[in-house]
Amino acid sequence: MIPSKTISIVIPIYNEEEILKKVVEKLVYDLKKIIKNFEVLLVENGSTDKSFAIARELKKRYSEIRIKHLPKANYGLALKTGFRLAKSDLIINFSADWVDIFFLKKAIIYSKNYDVVLASKLNIKSKDLRPITRRISGLLFHQLTRLILGLPFSDTHGIRLIKRRSVQKIINECLLGEEGFEAEMLFKSHKAGLKILELPVVIRESRPSRSKIAKIALRALCQLFKIKYAKIL
Repeated sequence: MIPSKTISIVIPIYNEEEILKKVVEKLVYDLKKIIKNFEVLLVENGSTDKSFAIARELKKRYSEIRIKHLPKANYGLALKTGFRLAKSDLIINFSADWVDIFFLKKAIIYSKNYDVVLASKLNIKSKDLRPITRRISGLLFHQLTRLILGLPFSDTHGIRLIKRRSVQKIINECLLGEEGFEAEMLFKSHKAGLKILELPVVIRESRPSRSKIAKIALRALCQLFKIKYAKIL
């Protein structure tokens, strides 16, 4: 049990009706065993299935759950909204298909000395058990991100812990949504001199990818150049 900490968990939700109930129920169960005070903020954005209705039912059952609805699908905006609405100083984001309690416990410990703790899929000690096509596409994207933005981190997207008091101003200054938000936030955090740590993780695919890799990669590439060259810095 971690009685002295209050944690906010932010989860962007888009068309997750098949797994949402099971994932959130297990998350709340696991959190109650290790953290005295926590909240789970579900940010549903533009779902066309029953995700929002399921989220509302979960909110009725668990006092720890809060929900926010955004009319359009936009992962980056949903994540940014969750970070801004979270009540705790320590904030961790998960996705419906990637919840890592082991990372959460380690990240809380390291938060004493770091402003941002990243779950790095590409850390040399990480175990990425996803299909090889996912691993290769992820590796290429993150290598490109490092090259364009000059970042020293192996991974730029995924779950992370942030300290509100350290990152809130940066979050408010970020202008990009979709895939660009995470890279922009990390880029600006690094430029601001925040203390950032990468931790190894074990990741496996809980379901086949629903994203069109080529389309996302092209959009993300355009956003990376916006971060570096556009007047948003």
